[in-house]
Amino acid sequence: MGKKTSSADGILILTMLMFQSIGPLFL
Repeated sequence: MGKKTSSADGILILTMLMFQSIGPLFL
């Protein structure tokens, strides 16, 4: 359970960082 959540959290964090860095460009 811990491993699955950690991997999922890592992907979510990566996506969040991507949106934060690319978001302003589209706006």
